[in-house]
Amino acid sequence: MTLEQFLEYAGQKNTILLGVFIGLPCLTLLLRFIHGKHRGNEAPWKYVYSVFIYLTCIPGMFAVVLTGYTLFFLHENLMRVNMLPYFLPILSMVTTLAAIKKTVDFDEIPGFNRILGLMILLGASFLIAFTFDRLRLWIVFRGSMVSLLILSVLLFVLLKWGMHKLFGKT
Repeated sequence: MTLEQFLEYAGQKNTILLGVFIGLPCLTLLLRFIHGKHRGNEAPWKYVYSVFIYLTCIPGMFAVVLTGYTLFFLHENLMRVNMLPYFLPILSMVTTLAAIKKTVDFDEIPGFNRILGLMILLGASFLIAFTFDRLRLWIVFRGSMVSLLILSVLLFVLLKWGMHKLFGKT
């Protein structure tokens, strides 16, 4: 199954996508009422928030990269793509993070620094790959888009290693 087939399949499962990506922000808001005020950063609840962050940020980051790749590299019109697999995870991620931010400080949530670091590294890698694509460096190297993709992955690993060396942990 290719990624394109997976997106078509996911686009056909509207109720599942809507249930998951609308359910996560709703559960986050509901959780605030369950544990009460100023108790979200206590032991069991901060781990639940951590799970919600990972459940929403992983597909959200994937959707951001997919949407950016479709728009900037494939030059497709985003008005012709299925909204649910492309934009719903992004909207769910932003809404869930905003709801959690109102309740708990992100520094109190275990693992949030790691997911934030991954977001920053993905963004930096995407910007570098986009810059290389716009500068047409692949023509100089006589490479293809696969070469550009491999170069982007190598730059991601190099950035990750650099962040580890700079800050000691990621």
